[in-house]
Amino acid sequence: LVDAVLSLMPTEQCLSVSALTGQSLFYLGETELAHKVLSVAEADGASRAAYPLRLLQSEGELSIASTGKDPAGGLVTRTYRSRGPVALFLTTTAPALDDELANRCVVLGVDEDQVQTRAILAAQREAETLDGLLARRDRDQIAALHANAQRLLEPIAVVNPLAPTLTFADGRTRARRDQAKYLTLIRALALLHQHQRPRKRIVRHGVEVVYIEVAADDVAVADRLVPVIFGDRVGELAPQSRRLLSLLQAMVDAQAAIDRC
Repeated sequence: LVDAVLSLMPTEQCLSVSALTGQSLFYLGETELAHKVLSVAEADGASRAAYPLRLLQSEGELSIASTGKDPAGGLVTRTYRSRGPVALFLTTTAPALDDELANRCVVLGVDEDQVQTRAILAAQREAETLDGLLARRDRDQIAALHANAQRLLEPIAVVNPLAPTLTFADGRTRARRDQAKYLTLIRALALLHQHQRPRKRIVRHGVEVVYIEVAADDVAVADRLVPVIFGDRVGELAPQSRRLLSLLQAMVDAQAAIDRC
């Protein structure tokens, strides 16, 4: 699934690795990660870099002071920086992630329903046919189209005039992070439509600020995606655990209905 998503991204904006050491992110180079997608094959491969990954997600940059030798052989301390923002992709079969890192990410579970399994098996069989061969050839053209569309996007500020009218469940402390993800999703949707939106300008302290505004359609799309992204969260349960809990609840409800009869 991650490979399919990454195939739609411009290749120059993706960095895929199998594992990360504890200090590797500090020495990548100041702009190597900026506005890129960092994909780690397995969450276990990023376990030693959990702390810098958390900082990179929340602070937007990393810095480390390291001692080395100068050309004359003396000791000198240098500061190395690595700047974001960066989109982080991790996959895992573990039932739970590092809590601090998970709070900074959107955690999605694989659809394990029989209907989805049936669809996957049908797609695998279809891939062996002539139509499947032609579809694989078309896929490359579709992926190139997506990548080129993203290359047309420019850095521009996004203003959400609808933000004061929005609401978000505030029953738990984690809502402070989850709402930020929700607002970021809305902002990203507006950014994707930057060429369909009028560019507005305002002068502040002698400096011109150019921006586009969020539209009601962006909020509507985000509202359709939020139940899928955040789901019906129960405490801090992982997606698989939430699904098991919902199945157990359905079983209890069914037994209660039988007992009433």
